[in-house]
Amino acid sequence: SLLDPHDIPLVRSLHISRNSIPDEDSRETVSEILLGNHLATQTFTCRVDGSWKHDDATNGVGWILHLQDGSIDLLGLQGGHKEISPLHAELKSLTWALKCLSHHRRYWNHYVTDSQELIKMTKTPEDWPVFASELSELKTLWEIYHDAKVVYEARSSNTQADFLARQAQTRKRIFLVCQYICSLLD
Repeated sequence: SLLDPHDIPLVRSLHISRNSIPDEDSRETVSEILLGNHLATQTFTCRVDGSWKHDDATNGVGWILHLQDGSIDLLGLQGGHKEISPLHAELKSLTWALKCLSHHRRYWNHYVTDSQELIKMTKTPEDWPVFASELSELKTLWEIYHDAKVVYEARSSNTQADFLARQAQTRKRIFLVCQYICSLLD
């Protein structure tokens, strides 16, 4: 497993209910969704956040994917080399979430961030030349998502992603976790 045993209390602290997570055999594929399976109306909300401190050598990013009923389907946290700025960490959180979610075939998503600058950046990338290479990668990833959007909500509404990002940053090491919740709690 990619989960460090020291991180198990972190994941459990999110108060995740195993009973709300479908098992691996019951998960539909993208083609089944496209053919009209009931999950086509399922709304996924992915909350993303980055944690960056001026005097630290590492930063953290975190994201958490909620189903329409509020249950948690997937989560990810990553400790990495320090980004250039807090906004770079925010952008990395969205980009990494897109990569992980496409790997897990989650394409109909609603993304939430507490960074108004990230929202502006996704709407007018030409206004952010310093981020050109990162925004190019984001654009390439974004093309596989259908009707997805990034919206702003206050930090007080983004506490779980914020918690994951801060915990990843405070570990002061390079690591990543991106898994179904049910496999994390086995």
